[in-house]
Amino acid sequence: MDNPNEHWMLGCGSYCINADADVDDLLNDAGEWLECARAIAGLLTDSVRASGPDQRRRTLFALQAIDMLALMSGHCAVHAHARMNREIV
Repeated sequence: MDNPNEHWMLGCGSYCINADADVDDLLNDAGEWLECARAIAGLLTDSVRASGPDQRRRTLFALQAIDMLALMSGHCAVHAHARMNREIV
């Protein structure tokens, strides 16, 4: 996710799959999405101990963020796999 100027495409630091991204870019993005999800999960480990409605709302938001990050990582991996198969054929 190196190019901050194209926030709308994965494969170039973004949020949807770039049709021109190569397998390496997609797999790198997948790894970065998973690292973000892992970092948030680590923060949640500590915040779950806290109580109160504000903390519960933040925890719910963070759980939703982990879901989105894992989903985007999966999309990157699926597209990378499909491109690898096209290159082999």
